[in-house]
Amino acid sequence: YKIRKQKHTVEIYTYVDKVIDLLRRQSVDYKNIKTDSAYLPLDHVRDFLFSSSERINKTRLWNDVCNFVCANESRIRTEVQTIAGQQFRVWKWIGSPQDVDSVAESKTKRISPEMNVYVSLSSCLKVKFDNVSLLSFDKVADTFITTIKSYGGKILRSNKVKNKSILYVKLNSKEEAVTIFNRLNKSQLMGHLVSIRFITEGRYMERFD
Repeated sequence: YKIRKQKHTVEIYTYVDKVIDLLRRQSVDYKNIKTDSAYLPLDHVRDFLFSSSERINKTRLWNDVCNFVCANESRIRTEVQTIAGQQFRVWKWIGSPQDVDSVAESKTKRISPEMNVYVSLSSCLKVKFDNVSLLSFDKVADTFITTIKSYGGKILRSNKVKNKSILYVKLNSKEEAVTIFNRLNKSQLMGHLVSIRFITEGRYMERFD
């Protein structure tokens, strides 16, 4: 039960981040006159994120995502708009649009064993969360750790530096660390940009032993 609950929580945050990316892009397109609307109906967002065959089975997940966004995401405003004569609940991004294209581009930079840099990498990662308050840091860091485990990563140790919004993790192998880097670097977690870099095992041990 605990594992299922953790997996469900990770799924919620994953889809909340997808909602944020989708609405931020809609806001950017609207300001660049690429679309005639700054908002998106909730039903349209759902249909974009889930295929027709998934929607019934994902009803609970979608409801939890909606509840989380409405209760916890101050950068998204929920409104009621009349569209084609019918009223719909809509979401509108009111936060900073940021440079979505540069974030998307950076996520394409993946590491593979064929690269020269691969030999010098270690199993230790330094994870920085953007714009995280001291009060919410533990929750964000713990969710990141849960996400690593959901991808099959085994964490040998982890250390938090709360005042700098940084989490250090040592994984079971370099291969696992590369997998986590490729999957999660420059991703969004609970609305916060995640930046990951490799550090040497010697530096890790020197800092925390």
